Amino acid sequence: MRLAVFDELLPQQRFTAARAAFLGWAHGVNGSHLITSAITRDQQASRAFAAELLAPVGYIRTKATNRVLSEYAIDEIARSLNAPAGAVRYQAKHAGIHVVGWHGWGEMI
Repeated sequence: MRLAVFDELLPQQRFTAARAAFLGWAHGVNGSHLITSAITRDQQASRAFAAELLAPVGYIRTKATNRVLSEYAIDEIARSLNAPAGAVRYQAKHAGIHVVGWHGWGEMI
């Protein structure tokens, strides 16, 4: 497997590498894939795989109080896991954990 990662930050590099590992395992040794932000089933599955690998929901739940996390807590969890904050936020959201001060993707309230 050959992988070229152009992300500058280590957490994002790890996320991209995890996505590549998923696509490599899912499609065998003869496959060739470009990891993009496209919304294909494979790309969605690779992002979900990477998010769970780097930011496990079980761990995030242990950090939530009454199923609530603050943006500061999201950042702290991300730092402790060396994972992108976006992956931690995604995992929390899909686990039914409310993130205080967050209203959708890209909008702070």
